[in-house]
Amino acid sequence: MDVARFEEMIADHTRWLEDPASGQRLELRDADLRGISIGTVRVAGSILERVVLDEADLHGTSFSRCELSRVSLKGARLAGCRFNDATLRDTDFSNAILTEASLSHLTAERCTLDHGVLDRSTLVKSMLIQCSLKGVELVDANLTRLTARESDFRNARLVNSDLTRTRLVDADLRDVDFAGANLFKTRFEGVRVHGVRGQVSAVTGSWAVRIDMSEAGDGSELVDETRFFHALGADKMSA
Repeated sequence: MDVARFEEMIADHTRWLEDPASGQRLELRDADLRGISIGTVRVAGSILERVVLDEADLHGTSFSRCELSRVSLKGARLAGCRFNDATLRDTDFSNAILTEASLSHLTAERCTLDHGVLDRSTLVKSMLIQCSLKGVELVDANLTRLTARESDFRNARLVNSDLTRTRLVDADLRDVDFAGANLFKTRFEGVRVHGVRGQVSAVTGSWAVRIDMSEAGDGSELVDETRFFHALGADKMSA
């Protein structure tokens, strides 16, 4: 797609956001815009399907309330972007830069964030379903009330992250670094945890069931929560 045409569509969408009668909602499908650099724009509420935005520079852009399906944002520069209340399906953020991004109240299904950088990002009350976050950087991130189901966090760094009331269900947490993380009423259910490391800052009111410490993650070494929390360098404390 021609960049000038894309910018015209964004301008129409901006007018639509201000007055639906005077503009047109952005609905972009089957477009290749890899490497585009357009800075901060407003595409909130738009629909993107089968769009390639690899290596694009979209820092500060608002994707709030957007619907993204089969969008590729591999290596994109998305620092400070907002994805609040967005719906993401089969979208690829591998190696993307999402520092200080706001991704609260979003729903992501079968999305990939492998080796992405989400330091100081916010994912409050978001839902991740069957997502891959292998090697992701979530340093100083706010994961309060995040729910992650059947998601893969292997080798992720959750250093100094806030997992208050976070719920991790059937997730793969092998070799995750939890150093300095705050576990307050955090729930671990059916997780694989071989090789977890780092001393957490607190484990208060948290609980864990069906904890698998086997190297293969095959359920052959189920342990109780005491051993799991001990591996994180903290004794389990009551609320």
